[in-house]
Amino acid sequence: MPDNSVEGAIYKGMLLVHTEQHQEAKATMERARELLNTRVTALVSESYQRAYRGVVLTQQVVELEEVLHFKMLMREGKEGWEEECKHLREMWSRRLRGVQVYLLYLSNVFSYR
Repeated sequence: MPDNSVEGAIYKGMLLVHTEQHQEAKATMERARELLNTRVTALVSESYQRAYRGVVLTQQVVELEEVLHFKMLMREGKEGWEEECKHLREMWSRRLRGVQVYLLYLSNVFSYR
């Protein structure tokens, strides 16, 4: 999948986060945001239904950035990192409890956590 597409950038970002290439992952997530901005802005003016997939992808980018942040906190071990990691874990748990059981979406969520 080409990384000049939103989906390609997200998958590349997942791989980079998984392989601990944090700075490159951060840049890739920024690229995904730029691509999404263009796509979602155009579609949301038409209808929410048409923009829905872009909104879901935006949420996935945000969650992947959270995972990246979590991993960087753990690696750097700066003051207060444990509390911030605890906050992220609690937030993810609340979010998962609020997700409808929709297998396709959940499989996407769990693929990068």
